[in-house]
Amino acid sequence: MPRRQALRLFGATLAGGIIGSLGVRKAAAQQPNTKGNNCGRISCAKNQVCCNVSGCDEFCAPQGSTCCASAWGGSSCGSGQTCCNQAGYKPFCASRGNKCCGNTSGSTSCGSTQTCCNQSGFKPFCASSGKMCCGKGACSSSQQCCTTCSVPFCASKSSVCCGATACAKGQVCCGGVCCESSQCHNNKCTVSKR
Repeated sequence: MPRRQALRLFGATLAGGIIGSLGVRKAAAQQPNTKGNNCGRISCAKNQVCCNVSGCDEFCAPQGSTCCASAWGGSSCGSGQTCCNQAGYKPFCASRGNKCCGNTSGSTSCGSTQTCCNQSGFKPFCASSGKMCCGKGACSSSQQCCTTCSVPFCASKSSVCCGATACAKGQVCCGGVCCESSQCHNNKCTVSKR
């Protein structure tokens, strides 16, 4: 075969290969996405849903679940769960029927008969029904919550709250200390000299 004819055949073959490869790529690009769906910067599988909540990075969750996310983070809850998504803490899932209980110090969930103790500055916790939230603890019906110091505490209803302690029955709070009423003068507790 003459050299000129051979070059022509080679050129035609090369051009056909390039055009053919371009045609395959174009066809592939036009095919529908049967593997999943776009979810912002990621892609979810067919059996997943896209959780794209404002302020939260996108993520994929199982189909039938509920997206539970905020700027603090994200997760997904199952059919028997509820999303606890209050401002100030990372969202989480609780058993359906439970109460969300959280603040910037932490989070938990309480049973239907429990009370959520969610006081500012203290880690949230659940108290038994009928109890009163008081700082880091909960007071019974026979107690009172003393708020005379930075950390509230429980004391007997018959006692007198005084600073970080409670005075016994018959005593008074005198300048932040417990004292016999006869010894309290000008808001100072003085012991009589014999």
